[in-house]
Amino acid sequence: MPTQGSAYKPRMRLFIPFRLVYLLAAWALCLAPLASAAPDFAPELESQITRIEASVGGRLGVGVIDTQTDTSWNYRGDERFPLCSTFKVLACATLLSRVDAGATQLDRRVAYERADLVTYSPSRSTTRVRA
Repeated sequence: MPTQGSAYKPRMRLFIPFRLVYLLAAWALCLAPLASAAPDFAPELESQITRIEASVGGRLGVGVIDTQTDTSWNYRGDERFPLCSTFKVLACATLLSRVDAGATQLDRRVAYERADLVTYSPSRSTTRVRA
């Protein structure tokens, strides 16, 4: 198990920017619906996003904030999206934060049962999580 020595600190420095990026992105997406008027680039950006969606056969959610003018815009900002692999970064950041706080250890085994596995989980379903 890593200690608070030199091998441990560089890895934690990498996770701090990830936490900051996710917090800022979440903050920007929360503010996006508060925008009073769409920025000038909105129609062109929306058409580009629509073309990308058509080419990949899926939905995209995009939030943009101009920090100089506090102008924000979103595409499908009121829709829910599953996090898929993105969630793993958040789960790892939470785990490392709990390790730093002394609440758990990196070498701890996590037990789960067959009933805990969710094979199909649409974004609107309830997901069971045990600490």
